[in-house]
Amino acid sequence: MGYTKDGSVSSFSDCAWVDNIIFPGGSSVVDIAFIQGNIELETGDADITDVTLQFGENIAHPSEDGSYNMPISQGINNLVVSLDGYLSQTIENIDLDAGEIFSEDFTLVEVSSLGVPTNLTVTTQSNLVILNWNAPANRSFEVGIDEKTGEKITISRNLIGYRIYRDGDAVVDVPAGDNSYTEQDLPVGIYEYYVTALYSEGESLPSNIVTTEQSDTGDYIPLETSLKGNYPNPFNPTTTISFDLAKSSDVKLEVYNIKGQKIITLVDEDFAAGQYSVVWNGKDASNRNIASGVYFYKMVTNNYSEIKKMILLK
Repeated sequence: MGYTKDGSVSSFSDCAWVDNIIFPGGSSVVDIAFIQGNIELETGDADITDVTLQFGENIAHPSEDGSYNMPISQGINNLVVSLDGYLSQTIENIDLDAGEIFSEDFTLVEVSSLGVPTNLTVTTQSNLVILNWNAPANRSFEVGIDEKTGEKITISRNLIGYRIYRDGDAVVDVPAGDNSYTEQDLPVGIYEYYVTALYSEGESLPSNIVTTEQSDTGDYIPLETSLKGNYPNPFNPTTTISFDLAKSSDVKLEVYNIKGQKIITLVDEDFAAGQYSVVWNGKDASNRNIASGVYFYKMVTNNYSEIKKMILLK
């Protein structure tokens, strides 16, 4: 018995075995796992082979057809897929044993295809800094032509909300439909703002930048009672919920799951007029960590009630 190679038959007498091949990085073949799949670019004409896949210290690039097969050292790490001009995608805490294969396909979204908020303006009124902007003008775009019908193929974006930035740092997320945001009681100084749009696919490029100077920092009573929102959203594991009171009132702030079951009461007391924020640590009334998912927080005062949605992602 023997084996065939290049048309010739050889006996086992001239065979050799290699035990324990060593890969770069010090891992032997018995320590190697694999990540494989396919990568597509939703739009744009970038070179697919410029996409970078990184798992810890292991880095690879897909072939020209978008497929990849990436040998990695066993263990737990994040897989990050990135390309200049496109939204990066990350799968966290992949745990692979030797010989195990993890398969995942990716579609990368071009950042410029996400509509940007326009015409951001800022005005000041006493202790208030008031931002207003217009919704993205274009939330759908052409990605090709149907070869059978000749009709244009378009993709529509799902606008979730907006993210407000002050001096380069994210301040708060507001839901789609809210095209304004007000801050108050900022220290004296010059402030720079911009806004991004949040989509199911990711975050857009920034709007135009506006600058304002805050000089009046006297005590301020909010003009109206409101549940402002929570930041960050989605969050893991903590988020800050903010609300305004135009006058003193009893305030109850509670968190519910998607089934309408109460998870925890965050606030149940009397407050004077003013601005407030409450941090929720993602735990229930028994101090147990809750699962990822959609949750609702409800604020009730003497003459006001509001419910907003938040998402816990682990």
